Amino acid sequence: MKFGLLIKIKNRIKLLFQKDRIICVDYLCHQNGKLVMSGWVVNKSRPADPNIDLYSDSGKLNADLYSFERIDVFQKYQLVQSDYCFGFFLTVSVDSEPLNDLTLVWEGRKFTLAKMRYEEVASVAKVLSQVPVSVEIKNSGLPTLLQQSKGNAVSSFTQNSKNKDKDIQKITDILNHVNSDSPNFVNQLEKNTIPLIHKIWKKRIANYSGARVIKFGDINAVARVSIIVPLYGRYDFMQHQIAHFSGDKDMSGVELVYVLDDPSLIQEVTVSAGGLFKTFKYPFKLVLSENNRGFSGANNLGVEYCSSPLVLFLNSDVIPFSSGWLSEFIDQYERIKVPTILGATLLYEDQTIQHMGMHFQPEDRHSEIRMNHHPYKGLHFDLVDKDDMFSVQAVTGACMLMAKSLFEQVRGFDEMHILGDFEDSDLCLKVVDLGGEIFCSNKVKLYHLERLSQNLVAKGDWKWKLSMTNGAYQESKWRSLIDKVVSR
Repeated sequence: MKFGLLIKIKNRIKLLFQKDRIICVDYLCHQNGKLVMSGWVVNKSRPADPNIDLYSDSGKLNADLYSFERIDVFQKYQLVQSDYCFGFFLTVSVDSEPLNDLTLVWEGRKFTLAKMRYEEVASVAKVLSQVPVSVEIKNSGLPTLLQQSKGNAVSSFTQNSKNKDKDIQKITDILNHVNSDSPNFVNQLEKNTIPLIHKIWKKRIANYSGARVIKFGDINAVARVSIIVPLYGRYDFMQHQIAHFSGDKDMSGVELVYVLDDPSLIQEVTVSAGGLFKTFKYPFKLVLSENNRGFSGANNLGVEYCSSPLVLFLNSDVIPFSSGWLSEFIDQYERIKVPTILGATLLYEDQTIQHMGMHFQPEDRHSEIRMNHHPYKGLHFDLVDKDDMFSVQAVTGACMLMAKSLFEQVRGFDEMHILGDFEDSDLCLKVVDLGGEIFCSNKVKLYHLERLSQNLVAKGDWKWKLSMTNGAYQESKWRSLIDKVVSR
């Protein structure tokens, strides 16, 4: 009797354990001897075993398995970690075996297709619709099936994925599963999305390879300021900037450093840079990164190649419209007696304001996140009456002047603000946290062609969601300090 009771207890424990494990097949396509399926698995109590085997009556089949993160499943089951679940895509050659006789084996448990609910579809494209573009599928049988099923969009999608940044695609896939209309949107960002995205980005940073620098001309060994300009996508702005700089005697004591953050353009940018130096005879450095590092990473890399006591972070689409501006800018900076970052007034071509400082303002839809608001944006410059230099809550990263020692003291830009947005206000908050103050110059004015220098990675609302993610990250770091800054 005791033995029978032990068997019952053992079976009950086994049943409870099995309920912690779920496997689901969403779509399945079988044609011309090839079977493809997509689905997901969950282990509620521990990280999910990444191996899934497929068996027929005759034994184990030689299947190809591809796995990827499923943020929707992670959120649905409120799992402790993202690796407690994953999505999968499986391909295998099967000729005569009836589909219902096939069995998936995962974590020691058998799941027979005959007992599972799935949708059998005629097109491989439908099955692939669940697979993120960051997953590179290397199966020789798929192109033929895609042609036969007329999955032209997916065929193009699979081919193009090889040319895209896999980390960005992983982040895009995560954000595409985030419901921005949910009342718990910000809480989900802080609890789930930020850890997932930061995990990807930290691994990326750990795998950065080196960079090399090319010098064009003799750069002033005792330059008073280093100007750091990141380049991504569009590099033609180099010509406009250097044309202005070379005609301004005030710029002779400058160490100009361009940082190319787009490895695919190394050859053509190097050739173009050589031509620009021959034309304008204005010396500069070109730092060539072997990785896309984003705005923060590119600027941090640029500082490593600077030798001046001051650094000026400048966007490539910021253009002076008069000479002598830099000396005035430095003079104003040196009159400030506390740790500081000094920004400039940035104008559109029609003399309306793009930037005269930023302040923190709740986002329209999600007030828990305070955005970097430009209070004077769109007003004509003549309509705003300000002192030559005035205190602000933050300034834009498009033009920031600060001491190199201060930049190093606060450990530079936070590279967890991914692809831009909030890395500039974060740097300002670091300085304020040291007891400093942020200022903006009303005397130094530059043109800013706002965001024309950027080449966005993809279309859709994922970029807005990423901006919200960066904003939620800033709030999690600086909420109490932002409260103090806003209340002043």
